[in-house]
Amino acid sequence: MSGAQGRNTTVARRPPNLGTKIFIGAVVAAVLGVAWTVGGYLGRAPASAGIGRTDGATLALGRKVYDTHCASCHGVNLEGEPNWRERKPSGRMPAPPHDDSGHTWHHPDAVLFGITKEGLVPGKYAPPGYQSDMPGFGGALSDDEIWAVLAYIASRWSPSAQAHQARISREQAHAGDGAGGRIEVRARPINSSVSRGDRLLCIMAGKGAPRAPAH
Repeated sequence: MSGAQGRNTTVARRPPNLGTKIFIGAVVAAVLGVAWTVGGYLGRAPASAGIGRTDGATLALGRKVYDTHCASCHGVNLEGEPNWRERKPSGRMPAPPHDDSGHTWHHPDAVLFGITKEGLVPGKYAPPGYQSDMPGFGGALSDDEIWAVLAYIASRWSPSAQAHQARISREQAHAGDGAGGRIEVRARPINSSVSRGDRLLCIMAGKGAPRAPAH
C-alpha cells in the first residue's frame, strides 16, 4: 500500500456559486407553486362552480335536468306543489316553488348545491329529525349538472332576488363557509312577508329571513 493510499484524504468542497443558488431557488419556488395550486384546487370549489352562470349551454343543460328530475315535484314553471305552505297528511312539507314566491333564493350557492346533491339531511341542511321527500341526486347527476340546474333556476328569478342570493353567496364564501368548507345552516321560521306565521320552517343560512323582492 502506498503512502498516498494509506492516508485519509479530505476533499475541499466549494460553496455553491450564485448561479447554482438561483437555480435551486427557482426549482423550490416551482415545486411550492405547484403544491399551492393543487392544494387550492382540492380545497375549493372549481372556478366554474356557482349558480350565476348565464351562458346558453349551461342554461340549456340546466333546463333539461330540471325537466327530467325536478319538474314533477317543483312544477314545470317552478311554481311548487299546491298549498306548499301546508303540511301533507304524512306530516311532511310539499315541494316548495323555486321562483321568487319560494325561498330558494334565500340560500347561498353551497347550501343549494349540498341540498341538491345530498338531500335535506337532518342536522345539516334541516333541523334534527326533519323528514322530507326531497332526495339527494348525487348518484344520478354530476356536479356540473347540479350547478347547471341551479343556474337555470336562478335565471328565472327577478333581478332583486338574484342580487340578494349572489350577495349571501359571496358573504358565505368570504367567511370560509363555501363549497369547500364547513356549512352552518340554522332553521328559522320564514318571514311573514313571504309566508304566514311559523307554519313553514324555512331552512336558512346566515342571519334572518329576507323580505320578498319587489317586482
